Amino acid sequence: MLDVFKLVDDFLNLPTRELEEELYDNGYQIIKGNLIKKGKSGIWLTAHIDTYNDCLFGEFKEIYPLKIVIEDNFILQAQFYHLIQQENKTIEEVYLNPFELLSLKDRLKKRKITYKDDLDDIELVEEHFLHIIGEKRKIESLEELNLKTVLGADDRLGVFLCDLIYNKTNGEFGIILSNNEESSYNSIEYLDDDFWSDNKIKMLISLDKRDSYYSTNKFFNNNELEEFLQSNGFKKLNEDDRSSNIDYVNIPAINIGIGFYNEHTPFEIINLEKTEKTLELLFKLLSTFSQ
Repeated sequence: MLDVFKLVDDFLNLPTRELEEELYDNGYQIIKGNLIKKGKSGIWLTAHIDTYNDCLFGEFKEIYPLKIVIEDNFILQAQFYHLIQQENKTIEEVYLNPFELLSLKDRLKKRKITYKDDLDDIELVEEHFLHIIGEKRKIESLEELNLKTVLGADDRLGVFLCDLIYNKTNGEFGIILSNNEESSYNSIEYLDDDFWSDNKIKMLISLDKRDSYYSTNKFFNNNELEEFLQSNGFKKLNEDDRSSNIDYVNIPAINIGIGFYNEHTPFEIINLEKTEKTLELLFKLLSTFSQ
């Protein structure tokens, strides 16, 4: 099972510079702006440590008493969003009449908290929603709901999974955590041919895709691996992936979905169940194709 609170506290909740320092203190090298841990296998993992503008860094504990709200195995940046979807209401309808969500108080009391069965936390969340909604007050804007920012799942969830896999496999698969992927100066581009050959890297797996999609770069030609992914419910997206790490490298590379959705929007979410299933699949994939 994923350590959800570690994900939030150590990866989603830290500004980029602080996370870089934490990782550096835990054995990562800095090579041309990338945080790197070398591995034993010819397959390496990659993600990007930077996030889209206006993240929630440092604000989780202030905005959400529970740190995160877990609803049906989702981590929500905007708790209202998933509830709105369940109620089959538009966002506009709820903002015009936020009292329709007051029944959340009753639902919270009945809901099973998947990763932390703690009645005190339920009470805290309940108080938080009542504070935001109020008894006689109208919500006027996204700003009042603290929805200006993104969660940072793109791609801190990928960084978290890379680090987890490295530790669980005793350093079998190397890691490259790039910076400035969300801008035009992705640091992975500055790793020269000698870096890839000296470390005997044969394939790069990026963990930076939404839902259960995957895409490949022009050097990738492993039909067996693609068939493996497709047989496990993944779908290929034939789209320009220039903004991701895989198209900045001159070796076979594939970008795999890890269970975040609505990236680059205030409604970014993580489906924990999807992420856990993807993690299990990754362990199987790495074990099979690293031989």
